[in-house]
Amino acid sequence: MTLTMTSAAAQATAQVYDLTGADPISPFDKRVDATGSHGTTGNFNGATLTPANPNEIIISSLDVANGFISDLVGANFDSALTNPNIVVSPVDENNGWGHFYNPTTNPFTSVWTSSQTPASVWATSPPPSTDSWA
Repeated sequence: MTLTMTSAAAQATAQVYDLTGADPISPFDKRVDATGSHGTTGNFNGATLTPANPNEIIISSLDVANGFISDLVGANFDSALTNPNIVVSPVDENNGWGHFYNPTTNPFTSVWTSSQTPASVWATSPPPSTDSWA
């Protein structure tokens, strides 16, 4: 695999998932976007996705203007947490990434946790730019 960054941005991140058994032609069948603002620390809802089929993996990402994302409730949190916390971590820019294996076609809502500082303005962004996709 080759990953070529074409942006001149000073800080850019890429989250790569290696999935066994995924459809090699069209692995993504759904995508949802969401935006919002969260003025306090604690949990807040991101996007909601209803999978097309049971036993799919839902991959979620969340970009925050400020704040520190520390969990994806009820799912696997894939972001890096530094200790001590660095306000703007160069590791993953304090954004949120995670995944969830949905055994049914029930809707899944990404519930994110903002710690230490509010998430402020947030937006979702997958390939190429959503909070949740399956």
